[in-house]
Amino acid sequence: GSEMCIRDSSSTAAANLPIPDTDGEDSDATIDYDPQNLNFTDYWNTTTESLGSATTEIEDRSYPPDCIHDVKCDMVDNYDSTSTTDDYVEVEFGKGLSQWLVLDVPTKPLSDGEAYVVRVYAAGATEVVIEKVMNNLTVDECHKHEAEVRQAIYDELERWRKLGGFKRTNRATADNVVDSRWVLKWKSVDGKRIIKARLTVRGYKDQQASELQTYAGTATRWSQRIVNFMVVQKQWRLFSADVGQAFLRGLSFKQIQEMDGEVHRDVQFTVPPGSVPILQTLTGYEDFDPIREVLAMLRAGFGLKDAPRLWQKKLQQVLEKIGCRSLCADSKLYILILHGKLALIMSSHVDDLKGGGTTEARELVLTELKKMFDGELKVQLDSFECLGVMHEQCPKTLEIWTHQQHYVKQLKPINVDAYVMADLQSEVSDQTKQSFQSLLGGVAWMTQTCIAICIYVAYLQRKGKAPTVKDVRSLNRLLGWIKKMGTKLGIRYRKLVGPIKLMVITDAAFKALEYEGLAMRGCIVVAMSRVALKTGEKFQCSVLDFYARKQTHVVRSTFACLLYTSPSPRD
Repeated sequence: GSEMCIRDSSSTAAANLPIPDTDGEDSDATIDYDPQNLNFTDYWNTTTESLGSATTEIEDRSYPPDCIHDVKCDMVDNYDSTSTTDDYVEVEFGKGLSQWLVLDVPTKPLSDGEAYVVRVYAAGATEVVIEKVMNNLTVDECHKHEAEVRQAIYDELERWRKLGGFKRTNRATADNVVDSRWVLKWKSVDGKRIIKARLTVRGYKDQQASELQTYAGTATRWSQRIVNFMVVQKQWRLFSADVGQAFLRGLSFKQIQEMDGEVHRDVQFTVPPGSVPILQTLTGYEDFDPIREVLAMLRAGFGLKDAPRLWQKKLQQVLEKIGCRSLCADSKLYILILHGKLALIMSSHVDDLKGGGTTEARELVLTELKKMFDGELKVQLDSFECLGVMHEQCPKTLEIWTHQQHYVKQLKPINVDAYVMADLQSEVSDQTKQSFQSLLGGVAWMTQTCIAICIYVAYLQRKGKAPTVKDVRSLNRLLGWIKKMGTKLGIRYRKLVGPIKLMVITDAAFKALEYEGLAMRGCIVVAMSRVALKTGEKFQCSVLDFYARKQTHVVRSTFACLLYTSPSPRD
């Protein structure tokens, strides 16, 4: 962390650094100012052209700006590098700083007796590379919006009460008590930014956790793409549905207890500190005593390990009751047959449903889901975000474009100004390493819809533990290319004519190094019309799956790499 101020420079000693004269010779002994053994004047003369617009607004100089040689560092006394207190280093700059180093120049220029002082604290600083819009509330925001926070907490507790999520019980008889916390986030509802509170129990303290079955599958990525493909082929409308408070609408502990092989659940929890007065405003809890009482859970709320599984069991029961059935290839990909024909296809990912079908089938399924979940079903058609991917369906052609353009805007390049003169193969600082790992994770998320970047992401992921300056610059270049391409990226689904066939395209690459070799393999699976392919001709297809991974076998040549890659898509 750092802060900047302006103070009178007369109170400090002058910087004891040799100042080059206008002829480029040092007034004292020669000092190496940079890795290339150049003094500041030589360095300035060799890099003036690379400074861009910064040099066009200032008169030509044959000597370095005064900010370069008017720098002074004051270390605090008894400095301990391991200390976590507010230890700091002060860096003092002269008048030239406002021209060359500071972007937000003050409206009032420095006088002759003033200097810039930057105080850098030992705690360090973090660089934002992923700028989120709907973040968790900070402590300051909680204080600023206290009334809204209290209302959000009350609404969450009321939802738990109405859905039968808990009841009062005696603390003396409770033998599996866990605590809880509030997760406060900004949410966008109908274009308005509101505060949403979620009560989350600390499930890792659950004494029954080791006895539970926790598997709860979700639809695979290729299942999500097959839904898009089938909707376009059948010329249906695409829809998404989101069930509110899904975990609290799953099977209750009483219902799961009646099934064979299930654990008898007995969990209690305490509300977060400061929440008891709000709990006491609920009907039936006016005299709640936190000293003698706790809340016994009747359903698996947020935080318990078995909550996703109990919700999936409930959803499976509801869909089977409607008439949907899951496929053998993916148990979370459902179809509905009406009048002997495929009428609907739908995928599930926890509480997010996405699908398409005939008007009759779509209305049947959505109506029944609303009825079973008390109307808490948010339905969107044609254009929506599902699982972080934007889906846009053309109202005329019914073609679908999936992309992540909204997410690209949140990614910011890493600042590499500190490595202008650094060797490309040198390792970066811990702060830059953290920024590299964070930004790389964000770019990797883009591979859901950006096939072209998969190979580059796979390569950079190998460098995650010890990135070099070259790796950081390569990641910034990749991000720049993504932003430049814009709407050209993404996966588009168009209706294919005639019989459909699957085609698998594979490729591999090998590079021999001094002590090891780099081997990559890639594959793309597409659906296309059953037509003869001719070299050099384009053909329409719909992407169903793809990957770029390292070679799992030991190879020492390009031929071996290609040979092992050929059967891998079949597996």
